[in-house]
Amino acid sequence: SVRVRVTIDEAGKVTGAKAGSGNQVLRAASEAAALKTRFQIKQSKDNAVKIDGVIVYNFTLKGNKPQAEIELREFAVKLTPEQDQKLKARC
Repeated sequence: SVRVRVTIDEAGKVTGAKAGSGNQVLRAASEAAALKTRFQIKQSKDNAVKIDGVIVYNFTLKGNKPQAEIELREFAVKLTPEQDQKLKARC
């Protein structure tokens, strides 16, 4: 398996992808696949946020055909300093 840490912008586009573990040959392909990924994120335009997380690509062979299963892990909202201040002011 290959773990790819990703950053997702307010529009759901993966803007950063860095493989942190896994087969060297599969890392570049996994990063490229992650950068093509789009997420549908419903959020307020006034308070849009970025998201960090990990996409895990699990590679196997089924017969002679390569297969990939995908897991999403450790996804969390990434607040700007201004958003963090607003949130702290509300509490």
